[in-house]
Amino acid sequence: MTDPHICKAYVVVDGGVVHYRRAGSGPPIVLLHDSPRSSVLHLDLIAALADQYTVYALDTPGYGLSTPLAVDGRGLEIADFADALARTVTALGLEKAGFYGFHTSSKILLDFAVRHPSRVAVALLDGLSIAPGGKPDGAFIDTYMRPFDIDADGAWLAREWTRVRDTMRWFPWFAPQARCRMPIAQPEIGDIHAYFMDYAMAGPHYSGAYRAAMWHQPLANVSKVAVPAQVMARADDVLFRCLDLLPDPLPPTLSVARLSADRVAWMAHIRRMFDDHREDMIAGPMPVVEAQPGPRYVDLPHGQMHVRFHPGQGRPILCLHDLPGGSGAEDALHQALAAGGRPVIAPDLPGCGASVPLPDPTADAYVRALAQSVAALGFKEFDLVANGLSVPLALCLLTAGLPVRRAVLDGLPVLEGAAREGMLAYLAAPLSPDMAGSHLLRAFHALRDAAAAFPAQDLSIPAVRSDSAVLQPALLYRRVLDMLQQPQHQGDALRAAFSTDTRTLLGAVPVPLLLADVAGDPLYKAVADVTPATRLARDPDPVARGAAFLDFLNG
Repeated sequence: MTDPHICKAYVVVDGGVVHYRRAGSGPPIVLLHDSPRSSVLHLDLIAALADQYTVYALDTPGYGLSTPLAVDGRGLEIADFADALARTVTALGLEKAGFYGFHTSSKILLDFAVRHPSRVAVALLDGLSIAPGGKPDGAFIDTYMRPFDIDADGAWLAREWTRVRDTMRWFPWFAPQARCRMPIAQPEIGDIHAYFMDYAMAGPHYSGAYRAAMWHQPLANVSKVAVPAQVMARADDVLFRCLDLLPDPLPPTLSVARLSADRVAWMAHIRRMFDDHREDMIAGPMPVVEAQPGPRYVDLPHGQMHVRFHPGQGRPILCLHDLPGGSGAEDALHQALAAGGRPVIAPDLPGCGASVPLPDPTADAYVRALAQSVAALGFKEFDLVANGLSVPLALCLLTAGLPVRRAVLDGLPVLEGAAREGMLAYLAAPLSPDMAGSHLLRAFHALRDAAAAFPAQDLSIPAVRSDSAVLQPALLYRRVLDMLQQPQHQGDALRAAFSTDTRTLLGAVPVPLLLADVAGDPLYKAVADVTPATRLARDPDPVARGAAFLDFLNG
């Protein structure tokens, strides 16, 4: 089987976004995942179907990179997610598709199929949970849906890693007893890490669709199905027993399939079901929507770059995020810059967050990719704002002959010799996942140490930094997840940045510079040596800081 080219994209729905993966060509198929996963779950299924179909694998609202749903004064219900699915299918321009739902999403799909039958060529409901007696156990659900709390000391990382490991061993996960042990082999470490990442990225929203599914009883909808549909389960699925709880007789359009535990046979069965209804699948034209603020992907020669974009008028502002991490933790600064009405482009640097890594991650390659991303968005000239340890890459941009007009450097990390090598060995090392979850704590403490000292590995008094704002739990949470999305590449940009000669590059910058300054902070120590340049006392508040940067860039 040849892996298809999978592209990632967003579609705007009701002011939020739904993130999805797309591959292949032909009649449309929509794949829906369980909770608390994302469309990552379906990479194998996408590969199995994309040779003959256009496959859309959606992130359910609140999961992956999709915006959570919001309702007033009540908890989320399956109907809310089914309605969101209807809006998403419309936004994608799909008239009638084949659908596959797993666990949580099988209930979403069933409700969608009952209330929007004209949109469904066939609905495959894999693992449809049914509470014995039709009465959900509220106490069980509350225990199962333990809150996901982000704490300042990083304890959530160990706590939730353990929960993920236990979810794969016992059902329910909170009952580590012999009678609750599931008779399944444990996944490889890469699969455990992928599950953890989906769960952690949903974070406090992980229970949205999950809790709604546990409360929702599907039997009323089962009796109303009027489109071709099948309830299925594999023998190794904890919900296999629910097939025995289906009513008899079933509606004439609904069948049941009891499948073996063999994944190859399972995928072949799904393929046959879609093939049987291929002629009923209709893809309409993709609606044209105007540019809106929010995330998007830019297609570059090496792959996709994930960009947070604020549209506006005039020359755009390209923002380079601190390293390691991604652009998501700097939203407040981006919004402050966008408040001036100019476009703001805030990419995850290649290998960071959701951006595809560079095949040869040199400083020159980063410069080319960033220039290509600006051009791909339709801009020529731009201004530049760089934060923290990305400043050396910014200097490469500024000295590469590109049409940059003005620049702000927030930090001036000058390191040489052993200090530079020591920092790279600490901050840029691959975060290879391990069964104990120590890679999570390595990422967390690397970020905290970088906020507390420069260079991060330096334990001496002169290395002590004076800005602790980045130690806020919510910001650390976002940066940790951006690091862990690509644990083998998270250090690529940092290594490229510090392969350069910062002092030499500074002397060759041909555009007006604003240098933020923090008295006594070693990250800003070299600012005093730079001439000519405008200096500004750095405001710890990102909104005020963004306004001050904007004043200079508009000058």
